[in-house]
Amino acid sequence: MKARRRTLVVAISVALVVAVVGVVHLPGVQRAAWRRVAISIEESTGWKIEADSVALRFLPARLLADDVKVGFDGRTVAAASRVQMRWKWRSLLGRPRRLESLYLDEVNLDFGNLPDTSTAETDSTDPSVILDSFEIGDLRVTGGRAVDTSFGLEGVFDGVAVEARLEKGVAKLELVVGEVAVVRSGRMLDLGGLVLRAIANREGVRVDEFELEGHSAMFRAVGNLEIEPSIEGRFDIRGQADLRVLTGWWDPN
Repeated sequence: MKARRRTLVVAISVALVVAVVGVVHLPGVQRAAWRRVAISIEESTGWKIEADSVALRFLPARLLADDVKVGFDGRTVAAASRVQMRWKWRSLLGRPRRLESLYLDEVNLDFGNLPDTSTAETDSTDPSVILDSFEIGDLRVTGGRAVDTSFGLEGVFDGVAVEARLEKGVAKLELVVGEVAVVRSGRMLDLGGLVLRAIANREGVRVDEFELEGHSAMFRAVGNLEIEPSIEGRFDIRGQADLRVLTGWWDPN
């Protein structure tokens, strides 16, 4: 009799788990959950997150969202055609919190729409806290584009690709930009492509490669920036430029 009861309890438990997982995977339930999360984020931070479609899988844990937009005060700061995220529940809920992978496709970022932080209180959070409290096994950005406007200039970064990871307090970054351009009064200066490879930890940043090379200018740099115990940097910098092209772009008169 006891064996039968145990078997019945196990069967009921499994059935309940299957039922809960099944309910969680219902499109209507997922849309309602996503709306609640998005509203909560907006109410607590002011940032608004929208997505045309969201699909969540409980096991293995995965989130897939299409046409995602992130904005602040009615302005779109970032958009991505697709966001894919994978994690293990045990790692996500543990310390440090960990994402196995985060893939962002066709990202558009407008730095000019970022909120004004000039009047905000200084954040005293130690950067090493972020390095030690969060991990991501694989971060990738493909087909990216970024725009920044300041001091009367518009910087455009096209064909952005990123491969990065943050594990055990060490962040590794590989950034490739197909084309970098600066626009002034409608005149565009093509600076060519950009490559950056760097590693950062609580002691500082090591730049293994930084190269910006185009027809009008070339800039290369490698070196280290130490922040512990004091700020100290050592860099090997090389560059050259066509002054005729640069001055003509800046002021054709």
